[in-house]
Amino acid sequence: MWKCALSQQCLKLHGESIRDVYLRTIKSKDEEWEEERDGLQEFYRVVSVKMVTIGRRAAVSKQGFFGLVPKYAKVGDQLYVLPGGQMLYVLRPLKDEDEGCFKVIGESHVHGLMDGEVMDWVKEGKANICEIRIK
Repeated sequence: MWKCALSQQCLKLHGESIRDVYLRTIKSKDEEWEEERDGLQEFYRVVSVKMVTIGRRAAVSKQGFFGLVPKYAKVGDQLYVLPGGQMLYVLRPLKDEDEGCFKVIGESHVHGLMDGEVMDWVKEGKANICEIRIK
């Protein structure tokens, strides 16, 4: 996920994309590049982490799952899988509305729930499919 997020950005280093510089130096066998290659690997890791964490913060669910959620998420927000979505979504119940009405807070990445585990829970009866309204 991190490499994908970085490769879609237009970050340049001396007119060349950081991704291309990184790949070129990683493949280089020249000893002259060894120190630069190590430094660039660390730089790439740091930039990658920063790119996917902008506007996000760490969170732990009641069930103990760790993830990245939008910075505006708060206690009481809920995680949902939405049809056609490729991420989990943080939704906030709207108290002034009918039950089942939510506001979208944003996408999240929750370790242990990103590869279809929620649908397995539905099959096992640990989670259910419901109809909700989003405002």
